[in-house]
Amino acid sequence: MPEEQRRRLYSTLNPYLSALSLTFVAFALWFVFWYRGHLPTHKARLAMFALALGTLCGFLMIVVIRAT
Repeated sequence: MPEEQRRRLYSTLNPYLSALSLTFVAFALWFVFWYRGHLPTHKARLAMFALALGTLCGFLMIVVIRAT
């Protein structure tokens, strides 16, 4: 991908979206590891962990693309 196209696609890293993503990851990790209510079935915990991991990987991909 040419540098100009990368700059256009990933021109700014919105601080509000970054904060929202990190807040979601923190909530998901709390839900998976520390919440002991009646909602967290095994499937719900697995799905929440997968969503948090996907969010972190997407965030990391944007950071790596911007850095290169």
